Amino acid sequence: MGNDDPVKAKLSQNVFETVKISPKLFQEEVKEQIAKVFKTSSVEVTGDFPSVSASSNPFPHCLVKDFLHEDGGGADDFVKDLLDDLTQLKFHEKSNDLYKFIQTDELFLSKSRDATNISTRLKHFASLIKNHMLPWLRDVTDVCLDDDVTMFCAQYSSTDCLLCHDDQLENRCIAYVYYLTPDWLAHDGGELQLFNEVLANSGTLEPHHVVKSIVPMSNSLVFFQVSPKSFHQVAEVLSEMKTRISLTGWFHGPAISTPLPAKDPKLPVMTFIPASDGSVLSSWINPVYLSLSTQGEMQEQFVEDSEIQLNNFLLESKLDKIHGSLKLLEEYRRWEMQGPPNKRHYHKLLLQPKWDQQSSGENSAAKEEIKEAINFLQTFVDVFSSEEIFLYLSNTTGLTFHPMAVDSESDDSDDDITPEKRQKRIEKKRETPGCRLDLRRWCPGSYTLIKDTDAERGEFALDVNLFFCQSEWKEEYGGYTSYIASDEAEELLTIVPANNCLSMTYRDKDAMRFVKHVNHTAPLPFYDLSAVYYE
Repeated sequence: MGNDDPVKAKLSQNVFETVKISPKLFQEEVKEQIAKVFKTSSVEVTGDFPSVSASSNPFPHCLVKDFLHEDGGGADDFVKDLLDDLTQLKFHEKSNDLYKFIQTDELFLSKSRDATNISTRLKHFASLIKNHMLPWLRDVTDVCLDDDVTMFCAQYSSTDCLLCHDDQLENRCIAYVYYLTPDWLAHDGGELQLFNEVLANSGTLEPHHVVKSIVPMSNSLVFFQVSPKSFHQVAEVLSEMKTRISLTGWFHGPAISTPLPAKDPKLPVMTFIPASDGSVLSSWINPVYLSLSTQGEMQEQFVEDSEIQLNNFLLESKLDKIHGSLKLLEEYRRWEMQGPPNKRHYHKLLLQPKWDQQSSGENSAAKEEIKEAINFLQTFVDVFSSEEIFLYLSNTTGLTFHPMAVDSESDDSDDDITPEKRQKRIEKKRETPGCRLDLRRWCPGSYTLIKDTDAERGEFALDVNLFFCQSEWKEEYGGYTSYIASDEAEELLTIVPANNCLSMTYRDKDAMRFVKHVNHTAPLPFYDLSAVYYE
């Protein structure tokens, strides 16, 4: 990297000085229209010129094609050589709930970074950004920018993505992305996607859906104003052959005072359905897991590990009917998208009474099929809110979800439990045990972010998931549940979906979880019954 020979470096620099920012940006008509885009917030403003387009919808942004220009023609050779230089840099893997890609350390624009390992071409590009683009932005946008400009190089390969976020961090005022990968097409994925926003019940802005996609064409630059409404994402890269490479960063300035996002309200919790004839579990669950000896072994393992996974949990007859019902409802689309996309993006089954609100358009035979499938799945979900399941979970985990659960700290046997002792156990509980239940569908593009569980932060709970997969699910597809500690980046536990496998995980107040983005390599959707139980 770089030129060790001072003479060669001088010659190279002289050659590179002919590479400049597109003169289109400096035309008065273009500058005036871009200024309107960035200074007008109440109405939509759009400017469209050869090689330059700008719009205030959904938030102020601008696309500059042929951003680098060389006297007498294009800058193809410079861009190609710059791309080669960038691929020689050291990259680090970045992967969490929000993103998956590789990126360099911050490049030399910051005062705290040196430029010893940066090529002359990259230095020249950075000089254009710092010494020419920065003053131009100050002039055109009226955004108060200081001299701090940051820059990274990022590479996105197949299945990599950066999910919905607003960029509000570290005094960022204007974000920019310069693309270098040649011959990139829309079907390769990796577009910069911009979301519109809606006003949530909490009074804060939330992203709604993608309204614009910008294909990362080589030698094009996108910049946009960072604000509470600048929700955007990098769509998953679909190409197996191409790598999306860009130089990206921010122009900084004084921090903008924005209201803190409102916390999600505590989600409603239901109490258990009182037992009727006592045969609910035996008609659904594999008898192996109902024996007292097995339950004792399960409790020992759970107390030791705080988690357990039970294969072949449901009876085959019930499992087959669940798969059939899910397949039928897949065809008739009885699923409701869950959002907002800066927190979650997956489908939840519309159970009673919502299902009948969506039943128009099918013939009577189809409606009967749908009704039967919905009713069956409702019955299945009800099993996991039954009094029997609360007692069963108590006996298999050692937690107390039912006043009749065997108290691991007591020497009393079941025969010794008198009405008086039962009442004392009930009074000992500060709150009535309860649960939350959802039947969820996961397909390419589905995910949850750590923010999705903000309302659960600080809770002690038992997470229970029962998975339904039509084929073997691999971790490389995404869709796994990851648990991390709130003060650590290291994963505590990863749960990969497996057909008819019940997972039970005890989550303390410092644990957070998310479902990793499901990528395009996943062959079929999978489903899960998601339940959270509270003592």
